[in-house]
Amino acid sequence: MSVIDRQEGIRLKYLFAATAIEYYASGRFACLAGLLNVAGNLCHHMVEMMLKSHLVEKHALQELSKHPFGHNLPHLWQTFKAEVAADLDRYDEIINKLHKFDEIRYPDTTTQQGPHIVISFGTSSSCATDGNGQPRTEPRYELDLNAIDALVAAIMKAASINAEAYMQGSSTDARLYLYKHNAAIFNSREVTP
Repeated sequence: MSVIDRQEGIRLKYLFAATAIEYYASGRFACLAGLLNVAGNLCHHMVEMMLKSHLVEKHALQELSKHPFGHNLPHLWQTFKAEVAADLDRYDEIINKLHKFDEIRYPDTTTQQGPHIVISFGTSSSCATDGNGQPRTEPRYELDLNAIDALVAAIMKAASINAEAYMQGSSTDARLYLYKHNAAIFNSREVTP
């Protein structure tokens, strides 16, 4: 990479990481507030941007925006794992669950059956039946915020992303939703609005 390319890579890394942190605050807020229709998509984009913040140093921006990369979390994840050479296989299932949310990015894709979206915080949530005791038949989409926080911590460590540095100058509200119940990243620091 030439000096100019390296500088551009550093600039793009910063932009992707800063965007990822904003998606992270937004996604955590959506999960904590029970905003089922957008929480998964925000978390999907957060992980995508975080992975791309590392990958953009070795891959052209145009390459990352097209197939096989694009919004394909499993492909981005496999490439990321190969480049950082860290043992991250335990997060594969979380990546696959997050990737499913890309299927329901737009409401028109859920009009037939509607999604059954479940947000949990480290505990299993079954909800296998509807209000009448009948088995649920809708496609199920799951978000475990504690697992996502652990994934984010692992990505940040492997990619040398310092979330605190990207939070400088952020509003108290943004920091509140990043820190709230988030021992994986911020050691559950208390922030008051």
